[in-house]
Amino acid sequence: MFTILFQALPDWLSFEAVLMWILVGGGGVYIANYVFALIAENITGWHNLPKVVKFFLPMLTAVGLGFAAQYILTQPDIIGFVQPYWLLVVSILISYLGSQIGYMKAKTSGYGRKAIEAASAK
Repeated sequence: MFTILFQALPDWLSFEAVLMWILVGGGGVYIANYVFALIAENITGWHNLPKVVKFFLPMLTAVGLGFAAQYILTQPDIIGFVQPYWLLVVSILISYLGSQIGYMKAKTSGYGRKAIEAASAK
């Protein structure tokens, strides 16, 4: 699924192309799912929210990302300002996502479990 979504993206280094992907290529849903899967799941308050909130919030976030992308696409000044810095943003996002995928694999394999148990026993 990961490769299918990124095949629809014509030019990863183009800020305008990424906005179009968010708007019409399913990118808003993909980003919202990653945000809630990798970030919100690590926040204690997220688990205390009612189920209906946790059900609708990712969907509303995806819609909000679509609206934001549509607005930015109508503002050439914003696109012109962000484009020179876009490679840095892409590099940071890819590094973060790569580290999270590696972290999840290490966590499920039990890596560091003895150290965690020893630290919590003290």
